[in-house]
Amino acid sequence: MVTFGGFVTRLNNFCNDIDKFIESNNENIRRLNKEIKELEAITGENAIEYRRKDYLEALREDNRLIIDEIEKSAKDKNYKSEFEPKSAKILQALNAKSFKNEEILR
Repeated sequence: MVTFGGFVTRLNNFCNDIDKFIESNNENIRRLNKEIKELEAITGENAIEYRRKDYLEALREDNRLIIDEIEKSAKDKNYKSEFEPKSAKILQALNAKSFKNEEILR
Protein backbone atom coordinates (compact mmCIF):
# COMPACT_ATOMS: atom_id res chain seq x y z
CA MET A 1 0.00 0.00 0.00
CA VAL A 2 1.27 3.43 -0.91
CA THR A 3 1.09 6.23 1.62
CA PHE A 4 -0.21 9.63 0.69
CA GLY A 5 3.28 11.15 1.02
CA GLY A 6 4.73 8.45 -1.24
CA PHE A 7 1.98 9.08 -3.78
CA VAL A 8 2.67 12.82 -3.80
CA THR A 9 6.42 12.14 -4.24
CA ARG A 10 5.78 9.84 -7.19
CA LEU A 11 3.38 12.32 -8.72
CA ASN A 12 5.97 15.10 -8.30
CA ASN A 13 8.68 12.96 -9.93
CA PHE A 14 6.34 12.17 -12.83
CA CYS A 15 5.52 15.85 -13.34
CA ASN A 16 9.22 16.80 -13.23
CA ASP A 17 10.16 14.19 -15.82
CA ILE A 18 7.19 14.72 -18.17
CA ASP A 19 8.99 17.43 -20.15
CA LYS A 20 12.01 15.15 -20.71
CA PHE A 21 9.68 12.33 -21.74
CA ILE A 22 7.78 14.54 -24.20
CA GLU A 23 11.01 15.90 -25.71
CA SER A 24 12.44 12.40 -26.03
CA ASN A 25 9.32 11.17 -27.82
CA ASN A 26 9.25 14.23 -30.10
CA GLU A 27 12.89 13.58 -31.03
CA ASN A 28 12.02 9.95 -31.82
CA ILE A 29 9.12 11.11 -33.99
CA ARG A 30 11.39 13.51 -35.92
CA ARG A 31 14.02 10.79 -36.41
CA LEU A 32 11.45 8.24 -37.58
CA ASN A 33 9.85 10.73 -39.99
CA LYS A 34 13.28 11.43 -41.46
CA GLU A 35 13.90 7.69 -41.88
CA ILE A 36 10.50 7.24 -43.53
CA LYS A 37 11.27 9.98 -46.06
CA GLU A 38 14.67 8.40 -46.81
CA LEU A 39 13.11 4.97 -47.30
CA GLU A 40 10.33 6.36 -49.49
CA ALA A 41 12.99 7.93 -51.69
CA ILE A 42 14.57 4.54 -52.43
CA THR A 43 11.45 2.35 -52.48
CA GLY A 44 7.94 2.49 -53.83
CA GLU A 45 7.45 4.31 -57.10
CA ASN A 46 11.08 5.44 -57.10
CA ALA A 47 12.44 1.91 -56.81
CA ILE A 48 14.35 0.49 -59.72
CA GLU A 49 12.46 -2.43 -61.25
CA TYR A 50 14.16 -5.78 -60.94
CA ARG A 51 15.70 -6.65 -64.33
CA ARG A 52 14.75 -10.30 -64.16
CA LYS A 53 11.26 -9.85 -62.71
CA ASP A 54 9.64 -11.75 -65.60
CA TYR A 55 12.09 -14.62 -65.09
CA LEU A 56 11.38 -14.68 -61.35
CA GLU A 57 7.63 -14.79 -61.93
CA ALA A 58 8.08 -17.57 -64.50
CA LEU A 59 10.15 -19.56 -61.99
CA ARG A 60 7.41 -19.19 -59.41
CA GLU A 61 4.81 -20.34 -61.93
CA ASP A 62 7.03 -23.28 -62.95
CA ASN A 63 7.41 -24.22 -59.29
CA ARG A 64 3.64 -24.32 -58.84
CA LEU A 65 3.22 -26.37 -62.02
CA ILE A 66 5.96 -28.83 -61.00
CA ILE A 67 4.25 -29.42 -57.67
CA ASP A 68 0.99 -30.09 -59.54
CA GLU A 69 2.82 -32.50 -61.87
CA ILE A 70 4.35 -34.34 -58.91
CA GLU A 71 0.91 -34.72 -57.33
CA LYS A 72 -0.51 -36.07 -60.61
CA SER A 73 2.33 -38.56 -61.02
CA ALA A 74 1.94 -39.69 -57.42
CA LYS A 75 -1.74 -40.46 -58.02
CA ASP A 76 -1.28 -42.11 -61.40
CA LYS A 77 1.86 -44.18 -61.92
CA ASN A 78 1.38 -44.23 -65.71
CA TYR A 79 1.15 -40.43 -65.96
CA LYS A 80 3.65 -38.91 -68.40
CA SER A 81 4.30 -35.25 -67.87
CA GLU A 82 4.48 -32.87 -70.80
CA PHE A 83 5.75 -30.03 -68.65
CA GLU A 84 7.81 -27.38 -70.39
CA PRO A 85 9.23 -24.66 -68.17
CA LYS A 86 8.34 -21.11 -69.16
CA SER A 87 11.36 -19.86 -67.26
CA ALA A 88 13.80 -21.60 -69.63
CA LYS A 89 12.47 -19.63 -72.60
CA ILE A 90 12.65 -16.37 -70.70
CA LEU A 91 16.18 -17.16 -69.51
CA GLN A 92 17.28 -17.87 -73.08
CA ALA A 93 15.80 -14.54 -74.19
CA LEU A 94 17.56 -12.72 -71.34
CA ASN A 95 20.87 -14.40 -72.15
CA ALA A 96 20.50 -13.57 -75.84
CA LYS A 97 19.73 -9.96 -74.99
CA SER A 98 22.72 -9.85 -72.63
CA PHE A 99 24.96 -11.38 -75.31
CA LYS A 100 23.81 -8.75 -77.83
CA ASN A 101 24.57 -5.97 -75.34
CA GLU A 102 28.07 -7.36 -74.78
CA GLU A 103 28.66 -7.47 -78.53
CA ILE A 104 27.60 -3.86 -78.88
CA LEU A 105 29.96 -2.77 -76.10
CA ARG A 106 32.95 -4.45 -77.78
